[in-house]
Amino acid sequence: PSSLPYVARSASEALQSLQSLQQQQQQSGESSALFESLHWLLLIAGHMMADGFDGEQPSVPEIVLADEAAAAAVEEATTALLGLGEHVRARLVAGHVAALSPRLAGTLMWFLRRWSATYLMAAETTQTPHHERQRGGGSDGSNGRVRLAQLYGADSESAQKVLLFQVELSAAVLKLWHWESALARDAVRVLNTLVGNEAVRAVLQGLPPPWLDLVRGFADRASVYRKHPHDILCQLVRAIATAGGVGRTTAAAGFLGEVWAPIEGAVGGLVGRPDFAAVANEAAVMEEVVRCLHMARGVSMATCSQNADAIFALLQPFHRVAAGLMHTYRQYPELTTHVLEFFCTHVETTVPYVEDEKRLVLLYQACLHLIAVYAQTHARTSARPGRGAGGISISTSTALSQRQQQPASGAAG
Repeated sequence: PSSLPYVARSASEALQSLQSLQQQQQQSGESSALFESLHWLLLIAGHMMADGFDGEQPSVPEIVLADEAAAAAVEEATTALLGLGEHVRARLVAGHVAALSPRLAGTLMWFLRRWSATYLMAAETTQTPHHERQRGGGSDGSNGRVRLAQLYGADSESAQKVLLFQVELSAAVLKLWHWESALARDAVRVLNTLVGNEAVRAVLQGLPPPWLDLVRGFADRASVYRKHPHDILCQLVRAIATAGGVGRTTAAAGFLGEVWAPIEGAVGGLVGRPDFAAVANEAAVMEEVVRCLHMARGVSMATCSQNADAIFALLQPFHRVAAGLMHTYRQYPELTTHVLEFFCTHVETTVPYVEDEKRLVLLYQACLHLIAVYAQTHARTSARPGRGAGGISISTSTALSQRQQQPASGAAG
C-alpha cells in the first residue's frame, strides 16, 4: 500500500496529460505512450489492492482493514483510476470514440471488476471482527475498516455513486462501442460481478436511473443491446435478471416476469406466425430464434436457491416450444445445438435448487421428450464432436437421473 500514492499520482498526471492532448485534438505517439502508461498503472494497482476473484470471494487485505494510512492509499489510487473511467465514459457519450483506446478500456474494466469484487459494499467494511471488538478496535475511527465503510460501505452515498457510475460506463460501452465485442464482454462481466453482491442488488432493485435505462434498453427489440453476439446478450440478461430477481418475494417474481415477457413475446411472435414453417429458414428469422434461445439461457443462469421456483415456472412453458424448434430446424444441426445448449444450461442451473420433486419430474420428462424429438429428426445427422447435440442430451438425462436418486433435502444446496 505504501506504493499506491505513487501509482495514484502517476495515473492522475498521465490522465491530465491525455486530457490536455485530446482537448487540443492532437492524436500522436504521445497519446499512445500515455495509453500504455495508464494500462500498466491499472494492472499494477489492481494487483496491489486486491486478490484475484476467480473461484472464490475475495477479501479486503488485512493491512488495509487495520491501517488507516493503507486505507487512505487505496482511496487515493481508487479516486485517480475512477477519474480515468469517467474520462472514458464522457468521451463515449460525446461521440469521441476515436480518441479512446479499446485495450486501455478493457484493462479499466478488468480493474473495476477486481476492485468492486473486493471493496464495493464489502461485508468486511461494516463488520468489526470479534477480536477487535474485545480490544476496543474499530470504534475510534483509527483503523482502515472505518474509513472504508465511510467510503465504500453499503450505507455510503459515495459507494452508491461509484456503483451507478460503473453501470453508466458499462451501458455506454455496450451501446456506443458495441462493435468492440471483447470490450462488451468485459462490460457484462463487470455487471455480473456487481449484481453478485447482495448490497448492490438492494440498490439496483430500486431501479435508479442508470440501471432503469439499461433494463428498458434491453426490453426494446430494436435497441443496440439486442444486436450483440449471443454470449454477450446471454450474460447481459443474466445480470439484469439477477439484479432484480433474487428473492422469494412477489416483487422479485414480478421483476423476473418483466424480464421474461419480451423474450416470450419475441418467441411467440415467431412460432405463432401462420407462415412460420415457410419463413423459418430465412436468415433473419433463424437469427432471432437463436437470440431468443440465448436470452432464455441468460434468465436460467440467474437461478439460485431464492428464485428457482419462480424461474422454473417462467421457463416450463418454453420446454415444448424448444422441442418444436428442434423439429422445425431438424435440417440445421448448428441451430438445434443452440436448443440443446439452452436445455443443458437450464438443467445445470435448476437441478441443484429444486425442492419440489414434482417440478423435477416435469423437467426430466421435458428432457426425455427433447431427446425423443432429437432421435426422430436427427437419426441420420451426425452430431458435432465434443459438446455436440447428442452429448448434451445424454449428459442432461444422466444428470437428472442421478439427481432423482438423491434425497429431496439435498436439493436446496
